[in-house]
Amino acid sequence: MKVGFIGTGVMGHAIVLRLMNAGHELFVYNRTKNKTDDLVAEGATWKDTPKEITDASDIVFYYGRLPSRCGTGIL
Repeated sequence: MKVGFIGTGVMGHAIVLRLMNAGHELFVYNRTKNKTDDLVAEGATWKDTPKEITDASDIVFYYGRLPSRCGTGIL
């Protein structure tokens, strides 16, 4: 399954690793790009915007404090 993650903080990061280990294709976006470097090194694909995450994914998880930071992409 193609899974997108918007926000890869402590919780999102751990879930991304588990899903990759289970064989899923992961797409990641975080406001601070370098916080996803190790996930990309492990096989996740970086996307430049939340919109790119939603376009590429079968399902999207949002891990962040305020949904307004993603704008209408979350809808």
